[in-house]
Amino acid sequence: MRADLRPLVEAIVRRGFAEPAIFMLEMCKPLVGCLREAYALSEPMVQIFVGPSLAASMKAALASSDDTECLISLLEASRAST
Repeated sequence: MRADLRPLVEAIVRRGFAEPAIFMLEMCKPLVGCLREAYALSEPMVQIFVGPSLAASMKAALASSDDTECLISLLEASRAST
């Protein structure tokens, strides 16, 4: 598991949102560039709500479409193991 995505995957699975997160990520894969720019604008507010470690993981997940695909794979693997 990629270390920079671990806090995000654990938080999603702990809250029981693995399936909705996978669905949303699959839908938004073509829009990763737009989402990355929107996240850059809202990063200070996101850090207040989710904390700095999860905010950094979200930023890493949106770095490229390959990273988003890696997050989807990690969520599917964690869902299968529970």
